[in-house]
Amino acid sequence: METEPHRKGWEVALDLLDEAIAFGFPNLPVVTDSWFAGEAFFQGLRQRNLDFVVEIKSNRKVVTHANRTGLNCSVKEFFENRSRKKIFHLNRPKWAAEAIL
Repeated sequence: METEPHRKGWEVALDLLDEAIAFGFPNLPVVTDSWFAGEAFFQGLRQRNLDFVVEIKSNRKVVTHANRTGLNCSVKEFFENRSRKKIFHLNRPKWAAEAIL
């Protein structure tokens, strides 16, 4: 029995998005959890002209992208002085903040 080589989840996700687009699925924002938070996945979404919202872990680094300047800090530092909202997920409190990077 022949098995397919292992593929990363974000690679499979991009293939599934390609199939959905080819089938005529509407161009809606892509929303994922932190397991998909990586530059290769972001680039794939940008190449497909898809907007996206991705959870990122607090130990990630925020860096300058395109014409933005002055970003080179941790996610925690970036959100330190920004307003946040307390939300509950699985009955546990979490802090939610938003940013367009």
